[in-house]
This record gives sequence, structure tokens and C-alpha cells, in this order.
Amino acid sequence: MMTSKPMTNNSENLSEADEIAALLPWYVTGKISAADKARVDAYASAHPEVRAHIALARDEADVVFAANAEITSPREEANACRKAWRRRRRRDCMASKRRSSTG
Repeated sequence: MMTSKPMTNNSENLSEADEIAALLPWYVTGKISAADKARVDAYASAHPEVRAHIALARDEADVVFAANAEITSPREEANACRKAWRRRRRRDCMASKRRSSTG
């Protein structure tokens, strides 16, 4: 399982708010380090508006996971085609046997 690596507090490129926002995808999926989870929790406690961002990130994750669950793999598609082909072949074979036995 992949988890986030703790982000450093001395980042020169991102503000604390940006760092917290960058952690939200891992936070809502539970694939976050304990240190970063504690940072997000503390930041959300101090900044109540972040709770709305967390809720939105959860909603987005739910949509993505639901969409991914509907995707079938090429192997599953091939197996379904193979099964359908076998059913058609068996049905055609049985029909051919009935025609030859009645004719």
C-alpha cells in the first residue's frame, strides 16, 4: 500500500495551506503518514473552512472509486466474449443435430 511521505515544514515553494491541500487525497483515502494526518487534523481544527475541502475531497474520491469499480479489465471482456461464443457454438451445434435427426 502506497502512503504519502511526510512533507517537510520548510518548503520554500508551498504555503502551509497549499501543503495541506496537496495532502487531502491521501488523507481521505487513509493512505497518509501519521505525521501528515496529524498536520491535516491540526490545520483543520484551526481553520474550519478546511473541513469543507476535506468533504469535497471525500466526495471526489467516492466518485472516482465508483467509476473505477465499473471498469472491466480486457481479460474480463475476453472471457465474456469467449463464453458467449461457446454458448452460440453449442446452441448452433444442438440446432444442427436436431435438423439432421429430423431430416
